[in-house]
Amino acid sequence: MIAIQDAVKNIVEKDIEIKNGMARGLINLSCYARLIKKQVAGLSKKDVSTQSIVVALARVSKKIKAYKYLPEIKISQLTVKTPIVELVFPNTDENQAKLGKIADTISFLADPFLSMSTSTQDIAIVVSAQAEEKITKIFNTKPKLVKRGLSAVSIRFDKDLVEESGVGFAIMQKISSRNIVLDEVVSTYNEFTLVFETEYLSDVLLVLK
Repeated sequence: MIAIQDAVKNIVEKDIEIKNGMARGLINLSCYARLIKKQVAGLSKKDVSTQSIVVALARVSKKIKAYKYLPEIKISQLTVKTPIVELVFPNTDENQAKLGKIADTISFLADPFLSMSTSTQDIAIVVSAQAEEKITKIFNTKPKLVKRGLSAVSIRFDKDLVEESGVGFAIMQKISSRNIVLDEVVSTYNEFTLVFETEYLSDVLLVLK
């Protein structure tokens, strides 16, 4: 058994969209109180009224508004790379040994793009489409997956945002608002790179600019 206030706080803390809405003053507390009434009753083991939940929500909301929940993303540079292709190979010792050759392989390109990542099972290479044939020859085997028709947008933001929480979520929220499906996300010190089907390119640029 926990207090109604604590039950409400636990529910809100687990819902990032509600927290964001409260920070912006967009949540109708009465409507949301009715929505979570059964959850609050279950957590507190008490008969609860909608009004008591509204009071608890108002207190939680006040604390959330006291700080800026999502940082304002000041984009200093947007870079577009297209066409891009994704190649996925099995993660074997033999294939790992070949990764060092890839950077040299794309040196002939005027403005190359390259990202490599590994999981326990796979090696994913996202690269300028002009290098697909050369990279495939390096591995000397058919890729598990080839995904063509991709584009990449690199988002460089101010370095003072590096230590801020919520930067990645703020960017992803903009993208998800247009139902854009991401193929890959690459993160470096002060840059995010989003890889997606080229048909989404105009939408991505629209929401980021």
